[in-house]
Amino acid sequence: MSIVNPDGRKMILTCDGGGIRGLIVTRCLEKLEEIEGDKPCNEIFDFMGGTSTGAIIVAGLAVGMRAAELTRFYREECQRVFQPMPFCERLRHKFGWKYEKAYIRRRLKEELGDIRLEDLAVDIMITAKDTVRGETIFFEKKTFGKMLLRDAVESSISAPVYFRPNGRYIDGGVGSFNNVCYQAAVEALYYNADRYPAGQVRLLSFGTGRGLNNMLEGEAEHKSILDWAFYVIGEGMDDANDQQVYITRKEYADQGKLEFRRYQITFTSEILARIGVKIPEGIELRNVGIDAVEYIDFLDEVGRRFAEYIDFADPRGCDLRERISLTFDPTYFEGLRGRGA
Repeated sequence: MSIVNPDGRKMILTCDGGGIRGLIVTRCLEKLEEIEGDKPCNEIFDFMGGTSTGAIIVAGLAVGMRAAELTRFYREECQRVFQPMPFCERLRHKFGWKYEKAYIRRRLKEELGDIRLEDLAVDIMITAKDTVRGETIFFEKKTFGKMLLRDAVESSISAPVYFRPNGRYIDGGVGSFNNVCYQAAVEALYYNADRYPAGQVRLLSFGTGRGLNNMLEGEAEHKSILDWAFYVIGEGMDDANDQQVYITRKEYADQGKLEFRRYQITFTSEILARIGVKIPEGIELRNVGIDAVEYIDFLDEVGRRFAEYIDFADPRGCDLRERISLTFDPTYFEGLRGRGA
C-alpha cells in the first residue's frame, strides 16, 4: 500500500524556485520514491507544477527521470550551469546577466529532446513571466500543448541578473509565483474538475529552503542602496511563497477540496540542529543564494537529513520554521526622538 497516497487520490506535486537549493527537493523526492516501493515520481503523481529550478525538476520527472538522476545533475553539473560570463561580454550586455546559458541549454536539449507538453503522460504546469504582456504565464497542455518542454523550462529559469531572458520570457519566480502550489490547485480543481474532483486530490508542495533575513538591532540604519535592493527582493519572494501556502490552505484545504502538505525548512542553527545538520565553519546562512555553488555539500547534507526527518505519512506535511519571539518595550522610541530625519 502507498504510504503517501493510501486512499488512491489524484496526486499533485509542486516545486518552488531556488536555484542550486533545488538539491534539497530532489533529495526529498528520492526518499519519497524509495518509500513508495522504488516507484518513479511520474507514476506517483498525476500533475506536476514548478517554477525556475522547480521547472527543471518537474520536467525531468515528467519524462521519466528518477529523482536520484536529478540529484546527480545538481551535484555534478552546478559549476558548469553557473559558468560566469567573461567580463567583456557582461560589459557588452550592460551587466544584465552573470552566467552563460549555453551549457544548461545543451543539457535541456539532451535530456528533454523535442518532447512537447502534450506528449507527456502526466499533466504539467510551468511558470514564466511574459515581459510583453506584463503578467505571469502558466505553460500547460490545454493552451501550450505544442510547446517544447525545454522551451518552457528555459523560459522559467531565465532569472533576471543571473541568465539572459528567453526572448520575451523571464523567470516565473518574478512576482507571486515562485511557489506555484495555489495556481496548481486552481488549474486542477477549477479548470480540470472532471479529472480532479474536489475532495479526491492530494497536493504535495516542496520548498527549497528559506533563510531568516533578520538584522541586528541598528543594522538597518547602515544599509546601502544595494543592500536594500537584495533585502527587498529576498523578503518579497519569501513572503509571496508563504502567501501561496496560506491561500491554498484557506481556499482549498480548509474547505475539504484537497489535502495539502507543505514541505519546507528554515536555515537557522536551531532548525538545522533539530534535523542533525552541523553548520560548517564559514557558512553564512543568510547568503545561501540560488547560485551558491560553494555550499553544494552543505545543501546536500540539509536535503538528505530533511528527507530522513520527514514523515511522508503525516497529512500535516513538514514545515520547519523558527520564529523570533515578539516583545515590545514601551520606551523604545524615546531614544530615537530628536535625532533628525
